Amino acid sequence: MLQEQQREELRRKKLKKRKEELRRRRRRKQRAKELFCLCICVAMLVLIVALVRRGISSKKQDVSEVVAASESASTEQQADAAEPKVSATGEIAQVQSQALPNYYEKKYMVGSPAHYSMEEIQTRLKNLADRYPEFQTIYDHMDQYPEALLNNLCCNPNMLDFALGYQENYDTTSGTLEASELDGIPLFIQWDKRWGYDAYGNDVIGLSGCGPTCLSMIVIGLTKNQEATPDKLADYATEHGYYEQNSGTKWSFMDEVAAVYGVQGYYIYLSKDNMQEELSQGHPLVCAMRSGDFTSQGHFIVIAGMEGDKFLVHDPNSIERSQQLWDYDTLQYQISAIWAFKVAQ
Repeated sequence: MLQEQQREELRRKKLKKRKEELRRRRRRKQRAKELFCLCICVAMLVLIVALVRRGISSKKQDVSEVVAASESASTEQQADAAEPKVSATGEIAQVQSQALPNYYEKKYMVGSPAHYSMEEIQTRLKNLADRYPEFQTIYDHMDQYPEALLNNLCCNPNMLDFALGYQENYDTTSGTLEASELDGIPLFIQWDKRWGYDAYGNDVIGLSGCGPTCLSMIVIGLTKNQEATPDKLADYATEHGYYEQNSGTKWSFMDEVAAVYGVQGYYIYLSKDNMQEELSQGHPLVCAMRSGDFTSQGHFIVIAGMEGDKFLVHDPNSIERSQQLWDYDTLQYQISAIWAFKVAQ
């Protein structure tokens, strides 16, 4: 009986010892897991810190590159003002006038063309006024401006000076052409204060006069006729039925009115080869544009020349888009019609 009790006691001790050993093993495994997780967390933290530092360094480099590019672009623009641009074929490209009025200065970021609701216009003007106090007058008196003007101002805040003068200068013209605007195919902006307030159709030239402004660039560029300003051509379009209410300038205006000023305008089929051929002969182009980079509805632009394999656009509604070079693949799907022009024989 005593031996059995001793054996039972020994068995219990062994069982207890085994359980304690199992507990120790479990604790060691648990500590190993915790240590492993801690190592993983530390490694992830080190990686995140390294990526953040790399991102900050990259951003600093990007800023430096942007500043350098801006300074380079400024230098190139100054050089361009002194020397004519030469194409790859050796022909002097038709270039815009560099002597643009002060109110053409690019002060604000320009968005893509869009047609906004009045609620969206109000929100966007409020944001502009909060950021730039000079927009407060427009925002406070929105009801005194045409919706089309407010919409265009939201897309292109650089129209601010034109918008501020709208009420006082409505249906007036002022100023004359500058000598530099007779050199090559000039860039005329439809909201230029010299003619932008002149009434045209339902609005003013500054809002709906892209057609007369484009043809003015063509006629003055080819003939140097200083009487063919956008306001004069807009008046002719109105008087002779080339403006269609709620639609805009008729396509027939391009070739028929050009002939009145001694310029032959003719429709050409859209192709890169055709465009290059006409431009190589000094024949500028006018394009009717669909919705896209230049308009949300309909628009006319001038193609004044080429630089390398790209086209030099004179957009009467945008200085910014006129200072870019455009490739054919970008333009072709936005062009609905195209005319070439030359001095009539």
